[in-house]
Amino acid sequence: MKQPGIILFALLLLASMASSQTTPRWKTLPDIPPLPQADESGLAAINGIRLYYAVFNKAGKDPVILLHGGFASSESWP
Repeated sequence: MKQPGIILFALLLLASMASSQTTPRWKTLPDIPPLPQADESGLAAINGIRLYYAVFNKAGKDPVILLHGGFASSESWP
């Protein structure tokens, strides 16, 4: 009788070989769609910096503020 560990290793090896790609997976993501037209946008002067802002659905109810982290932009939200 074969060792269960050897069988598991062989199955994992076969699975990794079947799923290997020449292109990194993150490069296969679809293009980011453009943002909708903002009701209002501009640059707000805050503590010596100019911070871009955009208002969508100005006639809507309670506001929601989205702040992206570093290495991102508002284009990541649609």
